[in-house]
Amino acid sequence: MKIGLSTHMSFDLSPLDFIRLVGKLKVDFLEIKLDDLRIQRLLQGGDAQRLKELTDSLDLQVIAHLPYIDVNLASLNTEIASASTNSLQKWISTASQMNVDILVSHVGRLSSNYPAMYLKSARQNAIRSLHHLAGTAKRYGLKFTVENDHNSPNHVIAGYASDVKKIAEEVGCEVTFDVGHANTIDKPSKFIPALSGLIANVHLHDNVGKSDKHLPIGRGNIDFPETLRGLKEKDYDGPLIIESHSLNDLSTDLSRLRNILSTI
Repeated sequence: MKIGLSTHMSFDLSPLDFIRLVGKLKVDFLEIKLDDLRIQRLLQGGDAQRLKELTDSLDLQVIAHLPYIDVNLASLNTEIASASTNSLQKWISTASQMNVDILVSHVGRLSSNYPAMYLKSARQNAIRSLHHLAGTAKRYGLKFTVENDHNSPNHVIAGYASDVKKIAEEVGCEVTFDVGHANTIDKPSKFIPALSGLIANVHLHDNVGKSDKHLPIGRGNIDFPETLRGLKEKDYDGPLIIESHSLNDLSTDLSRLRNILSTI
């Protein structure tokens, strides 16, 4: 398993300066969050090649997390679902210029204003949209993954392991397993057998099981040694992306993760 770090829009560093910092921290992967307006401006300004050259020079493998803010592939409003799909297809095209290995997409949710009886329709909308996106990714030679969701006041479509597995199998894609999200639904280690063979990327952050807090590793109640051991037992050898929301916590998270990996 190889360690990586993700960008975050709250970081008080320019995208390029953050990437240089990631290079100094000696990790293998960088996950770029395409919701970050600074990154969007950089890429839309024609600097995808500049970003690619920087990550190549630092020997970083790149993962692109497609936008999810103001996006809902599961929307029952067909105009919103269609606009969401079209927007993400354009971002897949942009990501292909950055030497990306893996794409990450959220599935979407059904608004809590709708009764649960509409969940089936929302799921069908999401599957349809994800099919289009997976097809676009395939044409560019990119690995497309769906990410498991955390609990929410809205109706969650991809929360439980069984739901995520079914969606990935229907779409014909792989999974980004978010350990912090899983902890708000069930014990993370329980997800691993169900998703075995489908996991292509892993997100790491902590919480106490109630909400998606993105705490540093060890500040919540997730048993990371158990979870990482479970991944290792299933022969997972892909990226472990630390999703920190604080620059000050990066070094601590890296140290704790490296210590855990040395003991399992």
